[in-house]
Amino acid sequence: MPGDRIAGAVIGLAVGDAAGWPAARHRAALHAPWSRRLHRELDAFAEEHRVTTLPVPFALNQPTAPLAVGPSDDAEWLAWTLLTTGTPRAEAFRALAGRDDVRARVSVATALDNLSRGVEPPASGHDNPHHFDDAAAVRAVAYGLRGAEPDEDAQVTNA
Repeated sequence: MPGDRIAGAVIGLAVGDAAGWPAARHRAALHAPWSRRLHRELDAFAEEHRVTTLPVPFALNQPTAPLAVGPSDDAEWLAWTLLTTGTPRAEAFRALAGRDDVRARVSVATALDNLSRGVEPPASGHDNPHHFDDAAAVRAVAYGLRGAEPDEDAQVTNA
């Protein structure tokens, strides 16, 4: 039964992440730059003119993979945290610093930069323009699933 609950929590977070607005925005980043510009222009037009339905040519002659509903960074951070809970948190995060393939919220990106400059937790989390955001909440799910406290993890990126 506990395994079912753990799987349910992970799958539930991934499904919620996939269906959310942020994931759609992240998938949009995979489209060609011209289509992202057009998207911004159409959004501005719709808001200015109170138009509710616009054409959406964002996939015109483009790969369709970015249109598929799928998890985004919340699910990725949950998976990463589950895989690295046995590693001291500053060390686990420091291993990500400087990599160009890491997608992260402002608090995490700033904390990674802080760590690369030698700023250690808790300063890496509270000397951060987004020390208040909820990036640590997603990672805390991993600790909850393991019956552990998320404090050491959270202080790396947040106050």
